[in-house]
Amino acid sequence: MAKYSYDFKKRMVSEIINDGNSIRYIAKKYNIRKETVSKWVRAYKTRSDSGLHRNKTKKGYSYEFKMRAVARYLESDLTYTEVANEFNLSSRSIIYHWVKEFRNSGEDSLRPKKRGRRPVVTEKKKHFEQVQPTNDNIYDEYQALKEELEKCQIELNNLRIDNEILKASRRLRLAEEAKRNAKH
Repeated sequence: MAKYSYDFKKRMVSEIINDGNSIRYIAKKYNIRKETVSKWVRAYKTRSDSGLHRNKTKKGYSYEFKMRAVARYLESDLTYTEVANEFNLSSRSIIYHWVKEFRNSGEDSLRPKKRGRRPVVTEKKKHFEQVQPTNDNIYDEYQALKEELEKCQIELNNLRIDNEILKASRRLRLAEEAKRNAKH
C-alpha cells in the first residue's frame, strides 16, 4: 500500500492552492518533507488529479518516444522536470536515466531489451565452424583492423571533445539562468 493515499495528497494540495497555505506550513503541520509536498503540488498543477494517483504498473515506453524526449531535452534549455511534464512522465528521473543512457551508450541503449532468463546453449551450438587463416590473410586482416582502430580512436577523441563542449555550454547556460533568477 502507498504511504500516502490519494485523498490525503488531494487534501494537502487543496489546503495549499485553495486555502492559501504555504508548502512549508503544510509540510510542518503534517510532518512531511516539504520537497514531497512540493512534488505533489507540481504534479497536481501539471497533470491534475492523475498526478496524485500512484502508478500501479510500470509503464513501458517505445524507442521513438524515448528518443523524442531525449532529443527535446538535449536540443532545448528545458530542465528534466519541464521535459517530464511536457511528455507526461511521472518523474523527472525517467528522463534523467534516458539521457544518461543515451550519452553513455548511444541511441541503441534506449531500444527495448529482452527480458527473462537466457536460454541454455547446447553443446552443438557451442562449436562453430572455424576457418583456418593463411599467413597472407592474417597480415591483411591485421592491417585493416589496425587502421580501423586508429580511426575509432580519432573519432572517440573528437566525440569526447564535443561532449566536453556541450557540458561546458550547459553549465554556462545554467549559471546564467541562476544569475537571472537570483536578480528577480
